Amino acid sequence: MKKICLLFAFLFMTCGVGADEIAAKVAEIKENQSKTENSSDKSSKESPAKPLQKEMVLFHGEELFEVSEVYSISAKQRSRTVTRRLKRFANSPTFRSDALYMIDNKEINATIIFSGEQFITAVWSQDALNEEDTRVEIAERWMEKISWIIDKYREDHTIESIVSSIIYALVATALFIVLVMLIRKFCNWQMTFWERRLVGRKLLGVVESESVVTFNKVLTKYVRFALLIWLFIVYLNFVLSFFPWTFNISAQLYGMLSTPFVRGYEAFIGYLPNIFTLSFILGMTYLILKFVHGIFLKIEQGQIRIEGFYPDWAPQTYMLVRLVLITFAGVAAFPYLPGSGSPAFKGISLFVGVLLSLGSTSAVSNIFAGLVMTYMRPFSAGDYVEVNGVKGVVLDRRTFSMRIKTPKNVIVTLPNSQVAGNHIINYSRRARKEGGFLHTSVTIGYDVPWRLIHDLLINAAMETEGVKHDPEPFVLQSSLEDFYVKYELNVASETPELWPRIHSTLHQKIQDLFAEADVEIMSPHYRHNRTGNETTIPQVNKEQ
Repeated sequence: MKKICLLFAFLFMTCGVGADEIAAKVAEIKENQSKTENSSDKSSKESPAKPLQKEMVLFHGEELFEVSEVYSISAKQRSRTVTRRLKRFANSPTFRSDALYMIDNKEINATIIFSGEQFITAVWSQDALNEEDTRVEIAERWMEKISWIIDKYREDHTIESIVSSIIYALVATALFIVLVMLIRKFCNWQMTFWERRLVGRKLLGVVESESVVTFNKVLTKYVRFALLIWLFIVYLNFVLSFFPWTFNISAQLYGMLSTPFVRGYEAFIGYLPNIFTLSFILGMTYLILKFVHGIFLKIEQGQIRIEGFYPDWAPQTYMLVRLVLITFAGVAAFPYLPGSGSPAFKGISLFVGVLLSLGSTSAVSNIFAGLVMTYMRPFSAGDYVEVNGVKGVVLDRRTFSMRIKTPKNVIVTLPNSQVAGNHIINYSRRARKEGGFLHTSVTIGYDVPWRLIHDLLINAAMETEGVKHDPEPFVLQSSLEDFYVKYELNVASETPELWPRIHSTLHQKIQDLFAEADVEIMSPHYRHNRTGNETTIPQVNKEQ
């Protein structure tokens, strides 16, 4: 095997060696070849055969033929060697492209191509693997392409051809400039046209014209940029292909730019079955979610009644069902996602999972606390509640938090976990049906009959707006202190959110009625040095 490699290197390095000398060299090397056959056979049996590498021979902007890896010489090295040799022969005035011939040497399993006494290349058995044609037929094709490309190379390097190329390049440049100006002008015209056409209107009666115009401008700029880039690439590739010195650059540039699009197209075509499957999964999931949402919406609106299932459970229950359905759809669609089986995709999935597990502790606790409160039903939207010392009307309950509007018109947001971890006082749940009781206290001296105090307090309650007459207000004598009796007035109201205002109005009525009845309110404990019959009753109330 080593001798064959030396023979191959010898054939490539000896451009001026004749066929007879090459044959003599082959005979000399063949004597030593049999010594290494047994060891090479053993090594080939022990190690599986590797697929042969192939490399395209590119010369003067044309793809000629593919060469394979031969023994220890790589395909890329062979391709570069053949390209350099063709360029040297094409520039040599003594080289004749019509004098090509070949010699099929069965001893080394190679068909050698010559021009006169000059060695060009060889077709080895490795080059004929997986090919329908024989080694000799492949060599004939190579000879035809070599003769054609050398003639073309010489023809393109003539003065007439170069002058023609310059003229074509100037024409292409002028055409490129004209197309660039037309594209820019057309894009500016269409942006102005739609801006004038849509001003002051609504698209489909919903979308504002300003949004549509802005979107059209942004989209047009991106499309214009893509068109100009594509046009420049086509222009550059076109101009480079005119000149013989840049033929190879043009061919390589076209290959580099077209390969991603070709591979993308092939990948898209190959991925079409998965796209149909994903579309079916997404479509079915969307229809099922639409149907389930309609059911829960009717339950929330009271059109569908289920015994033991409250209407205010519907939104949160729908969220749970939606999460389960989307999870199942994601599991079903995951194997059909592009790159789902790649190590990179698995690494990203693992990384995202670790981030979610580390950073979502409080979020998960808030979600589960919200679910617990949903099915416990401690309050509903619009209830007047007290949570963790905050009083107000419940605006809404969300996935992670709830919002309360206080009587001072301040909105307080409380996390669900904090709400579930504290006691909740709901003033509205029973108040809407039976009326919730609010109370206030006054202390009156022992010299005033308690029956009079009861009448005054009840009359004050009956005259207060927002107080229910059924059940009737009532008074409790909660304690007998050293200097006064403590009376507690209890009234019912259906609007707990108005209790602060009802309290204020009730206190005003009590002050007015007690002043009219010449009854002193000794609350808080009142100390004063009397000078006769002076009292604490305001004179303004007596005049009224």
